[in-house]
This record gives sequence, C-alpha cells and structure tokens, in this order.
Amino acid sequence: MTRAFTTSFGTRIPLVEGYRDVHPRLSIADITTPYAEMVPSRLGIEGFIRDVYEYALMIDFLENLGVRTRWPRALDLGGAEGTMSRLLRAEGRADHVVTIDASDAGGALTTEGFLRLWARFRAAAFASRFSPRLRRFLLGDDVWRGRRLAPIYNHWGYWPPASSTFWRPRLRRLPLLDRYIAGDVYDLEERFDLVTAFFCLDYFDLEKIFAKLSALLVEGGTLFIAVNYWWYAANSTLLVGDFPYCAQRLTREDFQRYLREFRPQDEPDALARYDYYHGGVMRPTLDDYVTLGDRYGLALIGSQRLLPPRDIHHRATVAPRLLNQFADTRLSDVLDDIRKFRPDVGLIDLQTAHVMVAFEKRTPRRESLADHLRSEEWRAALRDVERRIILDRPRDGGR
Repeated sequence: MTRAFTTSFGTRIPLVEGYRDVHPRLSIADITTPYAEMVPSRLGIEGFIRDVYEYALMIDFLENLGVRTRWPRALDLGGAEGTMSRLLRAEGRADHVVTIDASDAGGALTTEGFLRLWARFRAAAFASRFSPRLRRFLLGDDVWRGRRLAPIYNHWGYWPPASSTFWRPRLRRLPLLDRYIAGDVYDLEERFDLVTAFFCLDYFDLEKIFAKLSALLVEGGTLFIAVNYWWYAANSTLLVGDFPYCAQRLTREDFQRYLREFRPQDEPDALARYDYYHGGVMRPTLDDYVTLGDRYGLALIGSQRLLPPRDIHHRATVAPRLLNQFADTRLSDVLDDIRKFRPDVGLIDLQTAHVMVAFEKRTPRRESLADHLRSEEWRAALRDVERRIILDRPRDGGR
C-alpha cells in the first residue's frame, strides 16, 4: 500500500517515491550564511552574465511599461558585488549610484574588474548577433567550445528580445560606484529616485521593508522589486518533501506533523527554513505585494510573472509543467489543498518562480476627486486625451 499523509482537513496525499531524492539539498546554514562568505573573492564571467541578464530584465520591463529609465540617484538593496549599480552608471542611466548589503561583498568587483568582464561580455553579445548557437550559450541553453553556462533562460523564463540591453550593452560612462554600504538599510536616511531590490526581500519582514523603501524614495520615484515566489514548487528555501508542494500545501501545523511522521531527523532544519521566509509572518502572492505598495504610498506601475519554460528546473527539478502531466500530481489537486487555508492562491501562482513589480511613489492622497476634476491641471490633461481620441478615429478611406 502506498504511504500517504493525511492533512487536518482530511485529505490523503500519497508520498511519491523518489521525488525528494531528485532535488538538491539545502540547509538553513546555506540560507543564513552572509553572502560575502559564500561568493568567490572575484566575480567571474558567468556571474557577470547572470547580473547583466537580471539588469536587462529590469530595464526591458520598465521600458515596456513606459517608464523613463533615467534617474539622478539610485540605490540597490542587497546589491552583493555592486554590479547593478555599476551597470546603471555605465549605461548612463543613473548619475549617483549606491549599493547596500548586509555583508561586504564589494571587493569581489572593482572598476577595473568590471571593465574586463564588460569587454568580454560585449564582444560575445556582439558576435551572438551572427551566431544563434552563441546566443543560446549566453542564456545557458547550448554548449560553446565545450563549455556550458548556468541555465539562465530556464531559471527565469525570459528570452531578451533583439533590442534588449542584454544583447546591446552600451558603455557611456566609467562604471564607478559612488558608495558601497555594508550595513542595515533601516539606518539609511537618504532619498533616491530609483530603489531596486533583486531577489533579496525573502530576508525581510515585508511590512517593515515596504515602509522603509517608500520612505527612501522621492515623490515620483520608482521602486523595482524582483522576488523569489513562495508558491513555486521549490522556492528559495529549497524546502522539498516526499510529495510536490509539501511546504506550500500544508499549514505549519500539518507540515510539522508530516516531518514528525516521515522525516523526524529533518524537523529542526526544515522548520527553520519554513519560518525563514519573511520571518514566517507572510507567504505573499502577487496581490499581496501590490496591496503592500498601496498601503505605503506606492502606486502600481506594472507586474510580470516569470514562469520557467522547461520540464526540469534547477530548483524544482520536476517542474510544475511536468508534474501536471501525471494523475497523482495534478496542480488542481495541489490547489484544492492550499485553498483550504489560502483561498486567494490561484493555479498560476503554483507555476510562478519569480515576480517583478514596479511602483511609483505618489504624493499623499488628496481629499476630493471632485475638486481634482475641476482643476486646470486635470482639464489640460483631458484636452490632450480628447485630441488623441480624435486622431485615433478610423479613417473613411478618402471617400
């Protein structure tokens, strides 16, 4: 008889033999160890390509939303080696750039080191215009001269278009870093026109960090976040059990009971990882990020989900699209379990590995919409819209 775990809601979930064993192993120490202690002493070309890709993700995303990607002052939260800040300066998108991280990894990338890596990457990006195989290699989908890079495209599920800065990097200024701060972002009292946070918000209490990020922005400033998504089959905690979505589809009490029944030796570490995500306070959906932004004066500009496109993923080795092909691991069954205690979660959440969200810092809310509609500012904007409507009307073909 197949072994199974019965939830407090009465659902019997069969254990899938071999499922846990095909996933990489991680411990709480791998998550909580300061980044500076894990990275090599010098950033290599593979890490640089990954950083340029993430940077291009942001720029392409913001430009597609109509955001003007030019800022006087920019801050990158959790910026590790400082690559993002240097890229903003190098491409002439920010005049003053600051990186802040809890640990000091800034020594892994000097200005001279950046320029060497930039030259190598730019040459490869230019050559890739004439070589589809080299293009696929740079995104980790092919082998070039006997070497394979990390599967960047399959990790995020985004293939940069030909117009992307990933394929057409521009060096307009020296990639100088104005400041590298190894410290606590809550101690920072400056104001910035752009604040970015790439895959680092897992560490924070979201209520507190959104309040702080809003306070760091000038009115009209842009906040960009890219986050690891809790509801993916294996999120950044790499917490995997004997059946798909073990951590996501169980309440904390059921998850602890599952560990005691089937994995007692793993209980302390697995619970520490379960509670690590946002301090155990929140398991956010995309809607939750938007709601937090609204609460702290950050108006949504746009969002984008990133869904890995392959059957095998480096974290969720058996990716959601493959799980859904088998009767005993249907995503709809997983969702039924989750909705017993989180009715706001949807099927797309289970397939989303990362999310990008952009916000604009707005002025404090005014009292009356009616007063605004009577204002000259509104009337001028309305006249402009009316002119555009006239220009958009279908033509009569010259008749």
